[in-house]
Amino acid sequence: MESEVPDVLGYSYEEATDILQKAGYKIQTHFTGLSFQRPFSEKTRILRQRLVEEKNVELTIGYEFYPNPI
Repeated sequence: MESEVPDVLGYSYEEATDILQKAGYKIQTHFTGLSFQRPFSEKTRILRQRLVEEKNVELTIGYEFYPNPI
């Protein structure tokens, strides 16, 4: 019987990857915005998750707070 992918929407990146890895999934990540200009230590949240293939999940990650663009 096939198990469902754990729902990690809204979780922090660290929490989500821990849950998915313990459930046996490999993880691919995509960031919104300009992630290369921001430290990864800033708070992030999972905005989207998608099963790419069996035991392989793609996560779209966004930063929780954005600096004032002005």
